[in-house]
Amino acid sequence: MNYAKPWAYGSRSVLMTLLLSLFVLGSYAQYTPGQTFTVSTTGNNTATGFTTTHVLTDNSGNIIQQVSGTSPVSVTAPNQSGTYRVYTVNYDNSGTAPTLTQGTNIGAIGGTCVATSSSPVTFTVASPCVSPGTAINFNVAGNNTASGYTTTHVLTDASGNIIQQVSGTSVNAPNQSGTFKVYAVNYNTSGTAPTLTPGTNINAIGGSCTAVSSTPLEFSVCTPCVSPNSQISFSVAGNTTTSGYTTRYVKTDGSGQILDNNVNSPLNVGTTGGNFKIYVVNYSGTAPAMAPGSNISSVTGSCVDVSDQPLEYSVCNTITISGTVFSDGNGNGLIDTGEMGSNLGSSSLTVYLVNAADLVVDKASVNASTGAYTLSGALNTAYKVVLSNASAANPGDNAPAASLPNGGTMPYLNTRENYGTNNAAGSGVEATNTLPGVIAVNPSGNVTTLTFGINSKPLVQNATADSSPNPGGTLQAALASSLFTGQDREDAPAGYASNLTGRSVILYSATGGTLYYNGNAIASTNQTLSNGSLRVSSVNDVSAIAATTSIPNFDPSKLSVDPADPGATQTTFDYAVIDNAGVASDPKTVTVPFTDASLPVTLVSFQAKAVNTVAQLTWASSVETNTDRFEIQTSTDAERWLTLGQVKAAGGSTSMKYYAFTHAQPAPGINYYRLKMIDLDQTFAFSRTVSVEFDKLMARSLVYPNPATDRLQLGGVEPSRVSKVELINGQGRVLYSAPEWSPEGLKVTAYPSGVYLLKLSLSDGSAHTHKVLIAR
Repeated sequence: MNYAKPWAYGSRSVLMTLLLSLFVLGSYAQYTPGQTFTVSTTGNNTATGFTTTHVLTDNSGNIIQQVSGTSPVSVTAPNQSGTYRVYTVNYDNSGTAPTLTQGTNIGAIGGTCVATSSSPVTFTVASPCVSPGTAINFNVAGNNTASGYTTTHVLTDASGNIIQQVSGTSVNAPNQSGTFKVYAVNYNTSGTAPTLTPGTNINAIGGSCTAVSSTPLEFSVCTPCVSPNSQISFSVAGNTTTSGYTTRYVKTDGSGQILDNNVNSPLNVGTTGGNFKIYVVNYSGTAPAMAPGSNISSVTGSCVDVSDQPLEYSVCNTITISGTVFSDGNGNGLIDTGEMGSNLGSSSLTVYLVNAADLVVDKASVNASTGAYTLSGALNTAYKVVLSNASAANPGDNAPAASLPNGGTMPYLNTRENYGTNNAAGSGVEATNTLPGVIAVNPSGNVTTLTFGINSKPLVQNATADSSPNPGGTLQAALASSLFTGQDREDAPAGYASNLTGRSVILYSATGGTLYYNGNAIASTNQTLSNGSLRVSSVNDVSAIAATTSIPNFDPSKLSVDPADPGATQTTFDYAVIDNAGVASDPKTVTVPFTDASLPVTLVSFQAKAVNTVAQLTWASSVETNTDRFEIQTSTDAERWLTLGQVKAAGGSTSMKYYAFTHAQPAPGINYYRLKMIDLDQTFAFSRTVSVEFDKLMARSLVYPNPATDRLQLGGVEPSRVSKVELINGQGRVLYSAPEWSPEGLKVTAYPSGVYLLKLSLSDGSAHTHKVLIAR
């Protein structure tokens, strides 16, 4: 018959390549048959005039072969299991050499001045256990390789009964478990060939001048135990494959009772545990009787042939439950790109398999670097898997409660769990995490990807602003963005960038004053900020808001406070940040101290607007007392402020006063402005912050060279955006007009030296003017 080819169960191959392995068993190294390794030994006498050689012996000291070379020497492990030794032999060159032939005992080698190592290198050889169908490579030369002799090989069972003759240097492992041997057979080609038919014992093969290897290659075949619902692939031809015969595959139990009289490859092994066999039945004509329940031995007939070496396999009742504890940065319960598993830095983090009686069935530590774990359980049994930082419970003990390491200032929290595969209790990610750290499991096979998502609560810091004079009235004091800091173990371990700009933030109403965002007062209920607008929530629990509300795009520069009057010296408010998983930090407090100072100005309004390419600032006061001046300050990030200029105040007034200031060269994008209102005694207060945004392309536009002698060129704006060009002289006369900007630029050689205005109209309807100098 033909033996099984490489076959696999599910996604996990049960075929093995005959691997060479080295490990320590007690004090001896262990090798597989045919494995080559090196040993170092010098012997007891290395004086001048002495020769050193090495021999390989069995455990009794009988020499198997002499080993050539100097230390370290290369040794090939014998083909048979057992314990072996490598001795070093030193002898005097001028005397009689010792006898080192095969079979001589190391204690009887004789010779002149012979010294044998008292501590030989000892090792063991273990026959490898391989799966059915594994390709076994061998190199067995036999005992007689002289000219005129032929060498062939046979595969036998442990008793030496021939299973098949083997051609080449490889044989597939039989389908049945047991110990097997590969012998080399040498015989004289001019005489009678030995009998090498299946069933003949290796000791009775006969033939002329036949020599059988005394050290055959040994190996063992282990029947694989596959998981429930796995698939096995097989290819067994049977004993009769001649034309006119039908081939049928029959599945039986371990005793040969027929379970299914017509199976095909690949075969689902089902969920019933035990030992099974697949027989090949070849028949001609009418199919033989082989009903389920009958025994395979009863399948007979005149043209019926049943394979004598069925394919054996076992189905394990025990299944595995495996998964990962991982950092779930976005809280979706899935291991996304960049999300890693770990034991959260706790060697106590343990996963428990718990039965319906709430007793521990199995436990596994969580791998520190991968977060992986594996448990063993039974098929079709209701369990729960519990993640706990309590590691003391053992099988049979009451199960511990689900828990996590505390995580320090950023406590760990459960996000969502995944039911994994082959779990009759559920599938996919849990819709709601009603029992954090607990997953229901009812295995229908090996359960994989049973995952626990973990996230850290983010952290914000208490902060105190620099002290400033109480602005009084309804005036607001701007807040520095640097007051708002936070970090998150998953999102931003080094800290959130730009003082929480763009993050989801929750604000609480202030004590000792009023908190404002973008000019809107934060009411007595919690406020959540979204895209610069204000949302009001009556929910007073941060976690509840974080779990139900999306609040992106916080801008700390839009915050200000109005301290309470009269004479308030401190305003406080709380804030919290929400991470990417929707988890809110514990709120922390911002303290804004004030000095009690008389207000120089009662400011009624303060506005900024874009007029062409300049920013026009206007403000008005209703009361001024001993006011000296207004300093106008600007910033592009609301943190670093630059004084643009100053405007003299009225000094003392109880009527409306109006002021204006022009910022001729604002920066591209958003420009922030505030007033520093300074009294005669140099005390001061800041106004609220206003802002205006300029077209980023137009703000960068320029005409060059300036001064120009030949042509003006345009930069920073695509010429296609220009819908009209006008050159105007100092008297307001239009000297040049065109519907577009020429790629060659504007030629100015025809115009006299002087200052001109170049007016550009854009396709979006805006008009922009540049002052240029034409020089000769």
